[in-house]
Amino acid sequence: MAGLAEIVIGIHGDDTVETVRSWLPHIAAVEIYFDTAHDGRGFSLARRLTEMGFQGEIRAAGALHVDQFPHAIQCGIYALNLSRQAALRMPEQYWIDTAATIATEQSYQSRLMPISKSAS
Repeated sequence: MAGLAEIVIGIHGDDTVETVRSWLPHIAAVEIYFDTAHDGRGFSLARRLTEMGFQGEIRAAGALHVDQFPHAIQCGIYALNLSRQAALRMPEQYWIDTAATIATEQSYQSRLMPISKSAS
């Protein structure tokens, strides 16, 4: 039997993070299911998990496009479990290249709003 720390809880866009709050300190990962690429509620769930201090892995599953990957990372999603259809349409190398690009670029927000090093 798997230890509690190996448990992964799956949630959908219409779920709330509060329903699994008590489990968060004891689980390894939360997998957020994206039923369609047009439903952004999963990103909100990931952001909420991050804000709640969840230390485990936040994983996206289902219908996600490679062009959504930068936003997914901004929300705290660092792992993917793609649908077969998405994996065939966008092979692993696309995701690797996108991740490499994200690692070397700043977001447009950070370029527009420079952070002051001195308190004035």
